[in-house]
Amino acid sequence: MTISVSEAPFDPLAVTERFMELRQFQLDKIPADCTHGVIWDDDHLLEDPGELIAAVDDGADLTYIKKIFFWDTPYQIATHFPEHNSVFVFKRLPGDNYDMSRMLHAPQRVHDAPDKVVQLNGRLLDYGYMDPVDRQRCWDDYKRVGKIDAATLPLISTPTLEPWAGVNPFESAWQSQETTQQA
Repeated sequence: MTISVSEAPFDPLAVTERFMELRQFQLDKIPADCTHGVIWDDDHLLEDPGELIAAVDDGADLTYIKKIFFWDTPYQIATHFPEHNSVFVFKRLPGDNYDMSRMLHAPQRVHDAPDKVVQLNGRLLDYGYMDPVDRQRCWDDYKRVGKIDAATLPLISTPTLEPWAGVNPFESAWQSQETTQQA
């Protein structure tokens, strides 16, 4: 598995939202010999990485994942956001590109005609809205570019919260790191 991080050559929320241009830039950075791609924000963790690996190993062209949002602490999630279920990992096809006129999470050809689609049970854990300062920064960016919709309005709405019943992803990641260092 190869992981590379690429800084965007532009601010994706400078004057207007440039999400699809950013996705194309990221796709172009994926080495040609990679069979699958994932374009992942820096404030996400996987609830069950093994499930994703198994789906890709089993030939999934697209894997879908539901996102949940932590709020204020890693022990509660916000449930007032609309359900967000989107493509997470996609099979690479030669010459595939994003359609700039559509908001897709996978390049156009594989998105429109996949052979095998897998819905993951484990969720994408988004901690980017956990801190009130980060929520306000995100809201200010979205508001500045006119991205005011059902996906962004919950940032300033009264939250509906539930306790997080899963493993604290931060403790889990820390424990995994400690175990690796001890070995």
